[in-house]
Order: sequence, then structure tokens, then C-alpha cells
Amino acid sequence: HYRKNYRKILEEYKKSDIIHLLIFDKFDRSSRSLKDWSELAEVVKKDERKQIHFTRDNKVLHSNLPPSEKLFFNILAALSENYIDNMKQDSKKGTDERLLCGWPPFKVGFGYKNIILASKRRVVDFDDNEKPFLTEMFQLALKGGYSYSKIREIINSKFN
Repeated sequence: HYRKNYRKILEEYKKSDIIHLLIFDKFDRSSRSLKDWSELAEVVKKDERKQIHFTRDNKVLHSNLPPSEKLFFNILAALSENYIDNMKQDSKKGTDERLLCGWPPFKVGFGYKNIILASKRRVVDFDDNEKPFLTEMFQLALKGGYSYSKIREIINSKFN
């Protein structure tokens, strides 16, 4: 779920009559999108007692902000969203590049390993050390009648 702890804190802050101050190290820790920002601004706008402090930016969001400060925060929100969008794009570009080179774009799972061939091409193969586990698991699955939990139980009892 998208920023689960952040959402939890924000929901508590929004509904609380006791908590009036929220503190972030920097603005970018509070807002990753214009939607996040508008939600924070709306909370403060609705309740004059609420404030959000950004310690490193030396800024305070409150209901009586002058227009120039609102503009500053809006620009920061746009920059934060742009930064996240660029990170997503770079990550996708890296994944696509790995695929084009024939490399797996992810860390291989249990029972497998990355192998770099003489041609510098990377391939995925079985990890010989884990082969007995995998062979047994697949054989049990092919037989049918075993749940994932039962297969795990059998494997654990045989190999532990």
C-alpha cells in the first residue's frame, strides 16, 4: 500500500482534536505528489489550530499563509512530484535496459541464480545447492492434492 505509515499518521492528524502540530524533516518527506500536498493544505486550512513544520526548510504551513508562501509550497509540491516521476521513469528505463541485454530485471528467487556467460550475457539457472528442494516441491505440486502449506510442511520436515 502506498506509504502506509504516512497515511496512518495523516489520518490520525486529520481527525484528532488533540494533535495540532505535525513535524517533517523536509517538505519532500511530507508530499510526493500534488494530491498529497493538497490533502495536507486542506487539513491546515480547515482547522486554524493545525500547523505543519518543515524543520530543514525552516517553513511552517498554517491556515493564514501569505500568498507568496502558498506559492512557495505549491512549487515544492510540483518539484516533489516531478522528482518521483523522474525516479519512476529512470527505474523503468533500467528495467527495460536489463531486459534488452538479456538480463533478468529482478533479483532471482529461491532456488535460482544469476550466471554471467563468457559473452557477458546473464542468464538464470537452477542453483545446484537448492535443486533438491525445488525438485521435490515441483514433484509434489505435479502429483496434485497438496496445498502450498502442505508442500511447505513436507519440504521443511525433509530438509531441516
